[in-house]
Amino acid sequence: MKQEILDGNKLIAEFMGAEWKQDDYNEWGYLFPDKSPGFPDWNKFRQIESLKYHTSWDWIMPVVEMIAENIYSKKGCIGDNWVNCFGLSDVFKELQKHTHHSVGFISDMETTWIAVVEFIKWHKEKSILTTLNP
Repeated sequence: MKQEILDGNKLIAEFMGAEWKQDDYNEWGYLFPDKSPGFPDWNKFRQIESLKYHTSWDWIMPVVEMIAENIYSKKGCIGDNWVNCFGLSDVFKELQKHTHHSVGFISDMETTWIAVVEFIKWHKEKSILTTLNP
């Protein structure tokens, strides 16, 4: 797996609240919090290579929803109402504002993954700057 994908998936996992930990078998990976979308309660530990944000809509869409809630709660849309308030296409437009790659002829899945990674990088940088300059 390419380093760019590993790094992007790590960034997404951390954005979703996962912590880098060692399990009972001395394996390192991400432990996802309780009630994480797509994870059964008995299996919330994932090694880095098994993260599927770059290949699975089931993995990436909860991230898109979390980003949407973050964006639109600041615009007056609270809770589950964000989709009705703005629509999912608006969420993707907002995400694509943060995509600095030349997307060219790549799949919707890849485009979404890149946009999510770029948004999280932007959001992380913005959070750091806000902390430094309140």
